[in-house]
Amino acid sequence: IRAVTCMYDRYLGEPFTGVVIPNLIRAVGANGTGCLKLGVNYSMSIKAIDEAKSITPEAAAVLFLDDKPYLPIEQREITEWDSSCCLLALQDGTIVKIPESKLILPSVTIKGMVAILRSQKVKVEERPFIFGELLDRVKKNELVAVASVGTAGILNRAEKLVLVDNSLKIIAQHLPVKTHPLYDRLKEVRDYYWDVYRGKAEPLPGLKVFRYEIG
Repeated sequence: IRAVTCMYDRYLGEPFTGVVIPNLIRAVGANGTGCLKLGVNYSMSIKAIDEAKSITPEAAAVLFLDDKPYLPIEQREITEWDSSCCLLALQDGTIVKIPESKLILPSVTIKGMVAILRSQKVKVEERPFIFGELLDRVKKNELVAVASVGTAGILNRAEKLVLVDNSLKIIAQHLPVKTHPLYDRLKEVRDYYWDVYRGKAEPLPGLKVFRYEIG
């Protein structure tokens, strides 16, 4: 195989279903490689997707927890999707970005999204988000949307997020609140970001765009 390619609109895309899988570890921070773009940091995703499909057949992505399975599941932190970063939109108008760490693959895309959101006066908090808070907000309908953010897919909002316990029993399901202003705002930010890279919109001051031609 020389190359495997995928059109932008075929890469994950919307709508998609995600599952939080607590019993598989995507990366380990102790060895300092969890934040590097290494094949080993993606290989666990293959097994995780299979496990997610056994819970929900339509699953297309997995949201991972941290590398501390010895903690009560409610205390463990959300890290990222199997191949992309995570943004969470809350009912109070706040967007939560998971801070970079030894478990998070750095992403210029999510930095751009945050810059655009803040330029539009949207409140963005960069802080840990534990599973217990996620579960509580889902049950109280305080979570507007959870988004996958990455280089290839840019930004995609989950149509459904399934939460399970340590025995993989479903304990909650999140559906997006499509009537909330933040739901549409996330799409607008994605479209603007994509237009910048297609040369149809000007980038924000301080954001650099690099274009390469393959001849």
